Amino acid sequence: MLRSSMSRRRVGMTAIAVALLTALAPIAAASADDRTDVPPPGANNWACRSAAHPVPVVLVHGTTANQNQNWHTLSPALTRAGYCVYTVTVGVLPGLPGYGGLDRLGTSTRQLAAFVAVVMKRTGAKQLDFVGHSQGATLQLSYLRYYGGARHARRIVNLAGAVSASPDAAGISALLKRVPKERRSLCPLCDSLADRSVYDFKNYPNIEYANIASSTDEVVNPPSVSFMKAAPNVRNVLVQSYCPHMRVGHDAMSKSPTVRRMIMNALDPATRQPVHCGPDMPT
Repeated sequence: MLRSSMSRRRVGMTAIAVALLTALAPIAAASADDRTDVPPPGANNWACRSAAHPVPVVLVHGTTANQNQNWHTLSPALTRAGYCVYTVTVGVLPGLPGYGGLDRLGTSTRQLAAFVAVVMKRTGAKQLDFVGHSQGATLQLSYLRYYGGARHARRIVNLAGAVSASPDAAGISALLKRVPKERRSLCPLCDSLADRSVYDFKNYPNIEYANIASSTDEVVNPPSVSFMKAAPNVRNVLVQSYCPHMRVGHDAMSKSPTVRRMIMNALDPATRQPVHCGPDMPT
């Protein structure tokens, strides 16, 4: 009886993960290698020290992604540019290896905070920069709020995240409707997403924020939910303000060369370079 119950639970969990994958974070052309939960190229080199970019960068993945799938293009690009990059996969449920960000937001935030503590200890860094995609934006802002991360963060880059509006405005209510009420206990993330207080983020004036969104994001829309209230330390960037005809989907926000330049400009404003409009990116 117990084994049968566990089997049903595993099946239910898998079904909900599939719904999450379909409704919240479509992953374009993901290969089997993407699902291998290993650091992406260039990441987690604990001996890395950079004179050009002495502040380490932590990359935080989104829902159903992992450190490899989300960052396998940005991580090596940052490494080549002289950054020390660190990644981790959080929020993995039993039986679903390679799919992160499915546990409660509180659990994933706690795991992120633990990893950040390791990064600071092993690198000796007093400050860190963060780049978060989709749910990753929520997690890094939650780290600031609940774990005193504002003392350690220098710059925060949010890609296609819901940072200023309720989950309803970000289309999350549509996701929850796909999960039967009797099965939501098998979906730890669902309860977290339904908690509106999760998105009550504070602007810490000692941190520089860059919020990057796309008007063709099929998951987080309208793009205004990705923007913070105007302030001297906040830059809200719409991809189409640079490239009016460019289509960049949700998953592509962490892989587009055009967005990559925007990220790098945010991480090092002193060496800002022109943003060149590339071809349309898949959704």
